[in-house]
Amino acid sequence: MNGTAGPFSVTSQNSATTYAGGSSQTITWNVAGTTANGVNAANVDILWSTDNGNTWTTLLAGTPNDGTQAVTIPNVTTTTGRIMVKGSNHIFFDVNNANISVNAGSGTPDTVAPTAPTLAASGTTSTSTNLSWSGATDNVGVTGYDVYMNASLIGSTATTTYTVTGLTPSTNYSFSVKAKDAAGNTSVSSNTVNVTTLSGGGTVTYCSASASNTADERIGNVKFGTINNTSTGTAGYENFTSVSTNVTAGNSYTISITPVWTSTKYSEAYAVYIDYNGDGDFTDSGELAWTKAGSTTTPVTGSITIPSTATAGSTRMRVMMKYSSIPTSSCEAYTYGQVEDYTLNIASSGRGITADTKDLITDIKLFPNPAKDVLHISNTTSEEYKIFDMGGKLVDSGSFKEALSM
Repeated sequence: MNGTAGPFSVTSQNSATTYAGGSSQTITWNVAGTTANGVNAANVDILWSTDNGNTWTTLLAGTPNDGTQAVTIPNVTTTTGRIMVKGSNHIFFDVNNANISVNAGSGTPDTVAPTAPTLAASGTTSTSTNLSWSGATDNVGVTGYDVYMNASLIGSTATTTYTVTGLTPSTNYSFSVKAKDAAGNTSVSSNTVNVTTLSGGGTVTYCSASASNTADERIGNVKFGTINNTSTGTAGYENFTSVSTNVTAGNSYTISITPVWTSTKYSEAYAVYIDYNGDGDFTDSGELAWTKAGSTTTPVTGSITIPSTATAGSTRMRVMMKYSSIPTSSCEAYTYGQVEDYTLNIASSGRGITADTKDLITDIKLFPNPAKDVLHISNTTSEEYKIFDMGGKLVDSGSFKEALSM
């Protein structure tokens, strides 16, 4: 995952075992630093497979990532059961190492409905919004979710996220979700989330910010990711949104800002804002990404971690330098210094967890991203591959050839 987190692993049910259907069993796992260290996975989902991992159903969603949880084993006979523990809204997971046999009892029909999910919306544009939820549990296992818009069913999914597209700009919508289990029981509705789409074409408009005097000091260079921009402009605001870098949610990057003084070295302070949810402002929690108190240090450097919850896509980074004191707002107009805007292309986290640190892949390269027909892979000594979907289901496997058809 990174230098301080992982390997995340299931530590129970790693030898063949047999359970009675409907019994409660404890699942344990090694958290391995995944609640912090730039991963910040506070919760996990626990999934169950009866066919050796080919298909999965959710037993518990959004349970605390604390290393232990009791679950009810579904009352379905199998000799190839498996348990998966997966970071909620993350791609990392691990599966227990041995088959679990289940002896189903006659029992009584399952009539217990799942509990209601807790719903949230983010990354709303003029034509789309991203829905995510957590908290639904069931005595046997949650198998899917129905998504409603304005009280009408618009789709179903087995995951805990859903992107709604084709919306109308400047329009109010209400969304809710219901959880389902294998017996056909349906939860009561989640909380209702109201969303208003942005106006016109999905384009967001940012507030202005500027200094009125760059005669004595201004920004000379900004480095972040692959951005390495040396500027000579003397306007109080410089639009460098044509200059961009790719970043990945959950990863950390070094920010470096070099001031330029005409003669006297004045104390300069800094603020960097990033619109992590792409909603056209820098006022959401955490969007003041980095600050530096006034000094004559050159260059100034720091570290910015892109949150794992950041919305994928292009967004804006605002770099502000101000004489003596840290800017108080992303929209501030002040006297001495300069403001520059850049573009970040945020990719969602796609890092997996290796089963053992000796197998850790540190330099594998995959391109292009996204891939349509052919995915190129370099810097790997392995001759075999496995491809999993976001739910952890194995969708393809085989041996490498010159080109891998997608």
